[in-house]
Amino acid sequence: MNSLKARLTIGAVLASLAVVALCGGLLYGLVEDDLEDEFDRNLLERARAQTALVEFDEEGLQFEWEHSPQIIKAGALPKYFQVRDLKGNMLAHSKDWPDKQADIPRIDHADEDNEDGDVRIDGRPARAVALRFTPKLDDEAGQQPPTLLLVVAERTKSVDETLARFRMLLGLAALVGVAFSVLLLRLILWRELKPLEQLAGKIAAVDESSLGREIAIERAPTELKPVVAQLNALLARVDDTLRREQEFTAGAAHELRTPLAGIRGKLEVALSRERTPEQHREFAQSCLDISVQMQAIVENLLTLARSGNSTDAPEPVDLREALRAAWKPFAERAEQRGVQVDWEFGGEGMLNTRRNALHVIATNLFENAANYVNEGGRIEISAEAGPDGLRLEVANTGCTLDPNQAQRVFEPFWRADEVRTGGQAHAGLGLAICRRLAKAAGGEISVQVIKNRFVATLTLRV
Repeated sequence: MNSLKARLTIGAVLASLAVVALCGGLLYGLVEDDLEDEFDRNLLERARAQTALVEFDEEGLQFEWEHSPQIIKAGALPKYFQVRDLKGNMLAHSKDWPDKQADIPRIDHADEDNEDGDVRIDGRPARAVALRFTPKLDDEAGQQPPTLLLVVAERTKSVDETLARFRMLLGLAALVGVAFSVLLLRLILWRELKPLEQLAGKIAAVDESSLGREIAIERAPTELKPVVAQLNALLARVDDTLRREQEFTAGAAHELRTPLAGIRGKLEVALSRERTPEQHREFAQSCLDISVQMQAIVENLLTLARSGNSTDAPEPVDLREALRAAWKPFAERAEQRGVQVDWEFGGEGMLNTRRNALHVIATNLFENAANYVNEGGRIEISAEAGPDGLRLEVANTGCTLDPNQAQRVFEPFWRADEVRTGGQAHAGLGLAICRRLAKAAGGEISVQVIKNRFVATLTLRV
């Protein structure tokens, strides 16, 4: 059963039944005890009234009802009674007293004058009271009267009928109460769960054009507000992801369109008229250069797509050797432009990390610095490895970005200006690749602009 309304209704019904049963049982027990106490008090009063009809004179015990039949006819005596001595000898009893003498209350303690209990008369439930008393003493009696035991019993038919009616009324009231509770609960659930239906309807209405809109629910309960807030945050992330995907697709198309147009233009010019072999060789070389640029862009795209799914296992890496190898492809270019390169190593020489990820990140950071450093400028490379991981900082002079622009460098295909290094392929993917690889390796990368210096900082935790 998956319906929340049904679950809450069934749970409330079961809880109501349990509460009604508990309260009804306690109430029934109290009423039963009160009726039995009242019944026993009446029996005791009748027993005490009957003791006044027992007298002790010089002839012994005298029971007035035996000498005055009108007492019995007037109904002054209980229907079931017996008089015994403390040894259990029967002295007198009513004509209706059953033959079976079992289950008769007895006084077990000397300090108790009466006891009561349940008995059965002719197989039917009854209550009996045993009263210890001393008969009236006649003035002519020459000795002390004996202590006697009077047992008075009466069937509990009236009490049982009253309890039966009470049980019926109590059960009927419980059924009506539970039914009313269920109807009231359904009404409350319909009203209180309405925000969920509103939320479901608004979620169903969300499409690609409305992902950025926040979902608002009127009279949203406190428990639902975090759900709505998280849902709005999720929709915002999805909208941002779609926007970035669209920007990525547009950027990739733009980056590939330019070299393709160049190749097409070269080929159209080459085929427009007869050319010498040297001219064809020149056109072929130009197309090859453009193809190399396209290949670099495609490889960067593939690296970016795979950067979040690196499966390289950490291994010991010589930090100095790894960073020197990553810098090697850019050393000649930096030397030709008169760029000063400062190295600073600290901490331990060995680092346990993902070798390929470190190489790709360092290569992209070095390439970014070599592409954007000014003529005769300076590149500063600082690396420190320790037990907690690696901190690599690459800074270059000649930065023209403002702090707001610096935070956009991680967006694929974003460029503030064209690279000033001539024919180098540059699609604005390097730092985006670095961020994804760093995140996949359990680290992070940040950038900032400090006095015309672009500073990229990589932190890898091990």
